[in-house]
Amino acid sequence: MQHTTGHGPQWLHNAVIYQIFPERFAIGGGRTVHDKRGDGFYTAEGDTVSSWDELPQPGWGQNQQFFGGDLAGIRERLPYLQELGVNLIYLTPFYASPTNHRYDTVDYFTVDPASGSLEDFCLLVEAIHACGMRIIIDIALNHVSDRHPVFQEACRNPESRYRDFFSFLSYPDRYVGWYGYPSMPELNFANPEVVDTFITGEESVLRFWLRQGVDGFRLDTANDLGMPLMRLIRDTVREINPDAVVIGEVSQYPGGWAAAMDGVQTYYMRSAVLSFIRGNLDVTGLHAALSDITGRLPLHQQLGLLNQIGSHDSPRLRTLLADHPHLYSFFVGMMFAFPGVPMVYYGEENGMQGGPDPLNRAPMRWEPSDWDQDARSLFDRWIQLRQERRELRCGRTILLHDRCRELIAFIRHTEHPDEYALAVFNPTSAPVRVQLMLPFAHTHSQLMLEDAFSGTRVECRAGGITLEAAPYQSALLLPDMRTKPDYSFSKPWHAELTVQ
Repeated sequence: MQHTTGHGPQWLHNAVIYQIFPERFAIGGGRTVHDKRGDGFYTAEGDTVSSWDELPQPGWGQNQQFFGGDLAGIRERLPYLQELGVNLIYLTPFYASPTNHRYDTVDYFTVDPASGSLEDFCLLVEAIHACGMRIIIDIALNHVSDRHPVFQEACRNPESRYRDFFSFLSYPDRYVGWYGYPSMPELNFANPEVVDTFITGEESVLRFWLRQGVDGFRLDTANDLGMPLMRLIRDTVREINPDAVVIGEVSQYPGGWAAAMDGVQTYYMRSAVLSFIRGNLDVTGLHAALSDITGRLPLHQQLGLLNQIGSHDSPRLRTLLADHPHLYSFFVGMMFAFPGVPMVYYGEENGMQGGPDPLNRAPMRWEPSDWDQDARSLFDRWIQLRQERRELRCGRTILLHDRCRELIAFIRHTEHPDEYALAVFNPTSAPVRVQLMLPFAHTHSQLMLEDAFSGTRVECRAGGITLEAAPYQSALLLPDMRTKPDYSFSKPWHAELTVQ
């Protein structure tokens, strides 16, 4: 197969992603986890059930603590997601598995019965598309559950063709497991039959779910799969459906990886912002990390980076910033204003709290009285701006750190003179007043810029503005073209100019 060189589906760049952990989002049909246990679910050895208003309990049994969320519950809550304004749903695994996270898959072709059925999944896909949204599904191809029938057969029969699906160190008891976990044996993709079974074959896992109507995949631990395999996955998916996307989880700097897939769920920018908040990076160091993105990656790769606010693998933002609550709007603003696709983990929009796994996987809080209204207002406004402002979705970036080192400031702009925004963040405890010269042709004199949050207005004069940023203030300054309606860099000239 020839590697493709195109930039992939552009719709990803216009997305606001909403990540759902199905077991903890909603239960359909007005039922409870106890009702479902009465139907025979959650009865395996070690399984426990908890009511929706309880919290996950850390410990050895945390992966078998069930709250009852399912696909029907997600479908019933689609109006909520429509109102929120997100347009791409990302589901973590829902396949047959002994655990609540389901990254240790037993059967990639089967919906876990506690989550529903294949029919329930297809109804969910249909409903999501009817709402004008898309859906990508999480899939862990690096490893399977040690209860997967193929692995069980490989261990039972030394002559089985499935033995080479895995890497045994001392057959049958020692084998390569993901991060050393024996419950998740790694697949051996050096075996062409493994590649055929999971990726390229006519009856492969990827082809199966594309036939069910999904709009793409998020590949768990893509850095463990490696760049060549990720390119093959992307090329295979693109051959089947050119409009489907492949996104990979990469913990490190996304350079190189971004060329092997359509989007990268990277922790790089998030880690840089957190390092700054914790005092491990100064403003100069944070500027350098941001420059690593805008200065070293092509634009289409920048726009495909997933700017995650949180996830099922990290503490929730309100909890993470408990000692720095004044920097909450800075963190959220960076996720939406910086190049890339904002990814909202379920409940973050309402300020849900929770520490490390499993506390960050608590059931969704549906009562508005439990919501942090300041957080909700902040997310509502940023999502609205993302929908309205094309420069935030697909614009280039001009970093301004060389002219205002006290602030994090940058311009997002498109090729159209009216489509630009100036993002300004003061992440310090001191007010900042600075004369800022803007290296951008369309900030003409007498034009007013207005902050999308406070309504504060700033006048441009000869390409410069005077900024007054309060401690910890976040602002997005937008041009008010009404302030100079007779001025334009793109006036149509319909008559030829005659030189006499």
